[in-house]
Amino acid sequence: MSSQHSPTTALALALLQLNVEGLTIAKINILEQLASMNNVTVITLQETHHKNKNILRVPGYTLAGHTANKQHGIATFVLKAKTWSHAHSTLHDGTAPPAPDLAFVKCHNNQSLPVRRILNMFPHRRPSLITIPLLVQPVQGRDVKRWNFRTANYACFTKKLGKTAAGLPHLCPNNLNDAYDSYCKMLLAAAKNNIPHGVRKAYIPCWDDKCEHLLRAHSEAQTTVDRDKAADNLFCGLNDKHRQRWTETVESINFLHSSRRGWQTLNKLTGRSTTPAQYPITAQCPITANSILLSNGYFPNTDKDFNRKSPGTA
Repeated sequence: MSSQHSPTTALALALLQLNVEGLTIAKINILEQLASMNNVTVITLQETHHKNKNILRVPGYTLAGHTANKQHGIATFVLKAKTWSHAHSTLHDGTAPPAPDLAFVKCHNNQSLPVRRILNMFPHRRPSLITIPLLVQPVQGRDVKRWNFRTANYACFTKKLGKTAAGLPHLCPNNLNDAYDSYCKMLLAAAKNNIPHGVRKAYIPCWDDKCEHLLRAHSEAQTTVDRDKAADNLFCGLNDKHRQRWTETVESINFLHSSRRGWQTLNKLTGRSTTPAQYPITAQCPITANSILLSNGYFPNTDKDFNRKSPGTA
């Protein structure tokens, strides 16, 4: 199964499996609703009970493979927006009681495990919705704009600065602020064209063209051996790059001039929050120093008849 989307925008593969016990027009309509509500990519049906291929259809899906038989029969449907290399048959034991059928999914060792959910829209057999995660999970970025200095075009950036630096005003005690503003505008103008700047909603750390090529080879592999080999190479390459990035980040920690940058890096590596803890408010109204002093000067139950007597007095 392959897709035209990038790994950061692609969705997990959702597979709907059902022992349909005879495919009818009414069941086809229910299948269409189920597939639309759950963003299903592949539908695998068992016990279709049809020898005619024309009845094996689901709107929005292409019949990828089938075995027509009046007593049993199986069919596999794939979303029309997807392409596939081959379709697998669905196994079913006819002696099983009315319950969700068994489902087998093969994943890579480093891949997240699939998630199975049972749906309740058929009276006898219960459909199984199996969500298979992506081979490489993207990371959700923060909604903060940042400069990507790793992919910057420093050659063009330097050339742009060299051309515009001649137009900067001469420094003198009367125009220091104007000269500084002109210098900042020159840097921003050169950076906008040569340094990527924006928000990363979803990304994969250390992803490059080589990883893209290995992922494409994995999705287009015709055999299990080639698919596993491409996945192994992809994970090994990403692990090496992650280790190198970790080493560079740790070695860059420096407390010589300022500890703020170093502690920020440590907090990012360890997952600690830099936001100060919020203490609970114990009063409904603001407490001022005057109100505290006034409240401390009064006692709720004062004994007016009490007289302080010094020792030795009658």
